[in-house]
Amino acid sequence: MLHAFPRFVFALLAATSLAALAPCARAQAAGPGSFERCVLDAIGHPDRQVEAHARALASFGAAALPRAFELAVNRELVVRVDDSKELALPISPDVQLALIAAAARAPRTEVVRFLSGVAERESRAEDALVALRILALAGNVDDLGLLQRLCARHVDAAATPPEVRETFGMALASILGRHPEALKQLWALYRDVQAPLADAVIRAAGTLRDEESLGALGGLLGARRELDLRVLGELGRVARALAPPFPESAREAVRAYLHDGDPMLRRAACQTSVALEDVDAIGELIELLDAETDVARTALDSLRRISRKAIGRDSEEWTEWFRREQRDWTRAEARVADLRSSDRATAVAELHALGHARLFRHEAAAHVVVALERSEPELVRLACEILDELGSPVAEPALVLATEHADASVRASAEQALACLRADDESEHAAHAAARRR
Repeated sequence: MLHAFPRFVFALLAATSLAALAPCARAQAAGPGSFERCVLDAIGHPDRQVEAHARALASFGAAALPRAFELAVNRELVVRVDDSKELALPISPDVQLALIAAAARAPRTEVVRFLSGVAERESRAEDALVALRILALAGNVDDLGLLQRLCARHVDAAATPPEVRETFGMALASILGRHPEALKQLWALYRDVQAPLADAVIRAAGTLRDEESLGALGGLLGARRELDLRVLGELGRVARALAPPFPESAREAVRAYLHDGDPMLRRAACQTSVALEDVDAIGELIELLDAETDVARTALDSLRRISRKAIGRDSEEWTEWFRREQRDWTRAEARVADLRSSDRATAVAELHALGHARLFRHEAAAHVVVALERSEPELVRLACEILDELGSPVAEPALVLATEHADASVRASAEQALACLRADDESEHAAHAAARRR
């Protein structure tokens, strides 16, 4: 930016206005309306928004694409001050971004053709970085292969520039964010991409943080065994940022690793099963209590987190508890009528029965929220208290509506349940619940 120039540059610019400066022959000067003069104007007005510069630069169309790319890569514009003097003006990050944005706004066919040429020729890492940033803005579901080709000449297992990995991952995440249907192609990209970029594929899939990305991450398991531990960790991270229900495909993929021959993968699968709140993994977690010490310890911790029970390392006790929970839930679910219309006594009994279904709390909460539509304030308040105990995010939208209920006691119960539900961790959740009981 101009304020970063040495003092002699300020003196020179004071004597010669920017409007009088002409791009030199190397800058392809073309008169006062030239693309380079537009770049010069952007350099001379660092106070303007990037978008304003990008719009002005994009007005030159596809013909300016190669020059915009060149300037964004070299990050300087050479101008002639007079017949004997030339000055290299550095291009600031904001102007570079405007050049990249302008290039991305050229017709898509031209952008893809130009970037394909960059991928095919011998180029510098700087060329690949700018090309990736353009594709981040202009790319779509058809361009995942081009992303890979742009990096191919600059990826080495021993010394891949970190900027290449990071920019590749950023571009992929940007395309996935705009075109989530590209997740269907993620497995093929992950399988074929050079090893140093594979981790960036995992991270990019995780940036979406939705059900589809969980399914896509689950699909990556097994494609590159050396990174399965990393995929399991990303699955858990994404799941912890989301509310259930979670895709069964992801749960099944993780569950398969509970039997893996690698103890580290078995432990990671235990922890990810907790993040996915996979009740169907409980039987297999119980079996792992008889495994080697580290795996058994992780399995026990996972069981306690899923169940919210402090049972010891006794597989028979866990098995009996699990059978009892399954039996009680089956009976409770079979008894539940439509809580919108059942009589008061039946509704109270059903709500209390559902409140004990802690293991199946999301399924139970889906039944309980129906009672929030009842006309009797005491039943609505009881439903809020049951939802408070269950602590399922499934209930959040209905509880938000209940905070506007006409009855003050219902509003207070709904607000308490929401505060408990939005607690940052289990200990805070328990503290909220204990405070309510007091």
